[in-house]
Amino acid sequence: MPPDNSTAKQTNNNWRTAKLNAVAEIIISNVDKKTKPNEHPVLLCNYTDVYRNSFIQADMDFMNATATEREIAKCSLKEGDVIITKDSEKYDDIGVPALMRENVPNLVCGYHLVILRPLISEIDGAYLFYALSAKEAQWQFHSYANGMTRFGLKKGDIGLVEIHLPPLPTQRAIARILGAFDDKIALNAKMNATLEAMAQALFPAELTSTELGDVPVGWGVGAFGDIVSESLDKERPFESPDAVFNHFSLPAYN
Repeated sequence: MPPDNSTAKQTNNNWRTAKLNAVAEIIISNVDKKTKPNEHPVLLCNYTDVYRNSFIQADMDFMNATATEREIAKCSLKEGDVIITKDSEKYDDIGVPALMRENVPNLVCGYHLVILRPLISEIDGAYLFYALSAKEAQWQFHSYANGMTRFGLKKGDIGLVEIHLPPLPTQRAIARILGAFDDKIALNAKMNATLEAMAQALFPAELTSTELGDVPVGWGVGAFGDIVSESLDKERPFESPDAVFNHFSLPAYN
């Protein structure tokens, strides 16, 4: 039987295009930030958690909230889920994705967000995240966003967004390579933050203006000749060039 062209299109390199409603369950969250005495305590993954982070994981500082049993059953997050922003004041803040990299106990998806739960026979969750991060998918989300002063996505329109879909082994390989790059970027960012903290500890945080620009308070400005002495080393001539030349060195201090 030929493929249903309404949900997927086959290409000549074993890749195909597929609509989101054919490869993922689309779950609209209605869990708000309020704490109610008759509901169950939960951790809430809210809009800013998704908007500011590519990956959702246990070491993040989640908000405490409450939810009903029905909301918990519907909106609890699982490893491999992709969460996207659904509503915003700006159309280009719509469809921003984040990946659940691990299971976080009692974590529920908050309001203004959508859970895309991959059908494991069709798509890898990490690959789905990277596919939705691509400009092509982002343009589709933006085109479907409707509103005047506030923009939002309808469930039906989310399902119409198309992505490129290679075979599952290829999806996993792509996600593994891109994930390794993201991990390296995150590690470099942490190292930079550590070095910045060390620099702040070593040097005064307050700066003062000089003719050479801003320098830490307490530092001076001087000529290079004020701290070095000129000498001529005739005992150790260079083979090339033939001529012995003057050099400068820092004086020895006791």
